[in-house]
Amino acid sequence: MKTTEQEIKAQYAKVFTKKDWRTFKNVADWYFRKSAILKKKHIDSEKKYKLLIRNIQKRLYLGIGTELLIKACYLKSGLAINKPIDPKKYNSVVIQLDIVDVKELEATNTFTLDPLLINLNGIFKFDDWNSIERGLKILKVFRNKEGHVAVNSHEYKKENYVDIEQSIIAIYKKVFDETLEFKISMEKSDNGRFKTK
Repeated sequence: MKTTEQEIKAQYAKVFTKKDWRTFKNVADWYFRKSAILKKKHIDSEKKYKLLIRNIQKRLYLGIGTELLIKACYLKSGLAINKPIDPKKYNSVVIQLDIVDVKELEATNTFTLDPLLINLNGIFKFDDWNSIERGLKILKVFRNKEGHVAVNSHEYKKENYVDIEQSIIAIYKKVFDETLEFKISMEKSDNGRFKTK
């Protein structure tokens, strides 16, 4: 008999194929766009919590969008995102979809973000990996922290968001051959943008 967790995981069970990259990217686009333009007026909360919740929501959206985008990168490149049933058989997360038997992949379990990030530059050979990696690490922490704790304040550093924007822009260009205009509105004077060409 399946546990409740196994039963719910089975509802999402799928071995993802190369063509699934578009769904991952389209949903990532939505999260990035929402994060870029989200304002306090969009938050239905008590006035004293509007800014706090808006910022939490922005960081969560950015983090979720990042995981989906990175998985879209792998799939578009013909790499599996599902974990192998026998991890000893595969030494890394770089598993070619066209040579693996789908029966060897877990339909209910995909790789976590960290190993996907660790191997990303080895696959795509980014020109400025250090700055891209910095933005991605910020995003990973944002997603993890905002998804697991609630704090009354968070030290805002504008450069964190600039790093994020530059990282995501570079990935869109290198992997998807898209020019991205991306500006996350954090300050009153900011106009959020997310537009691809």
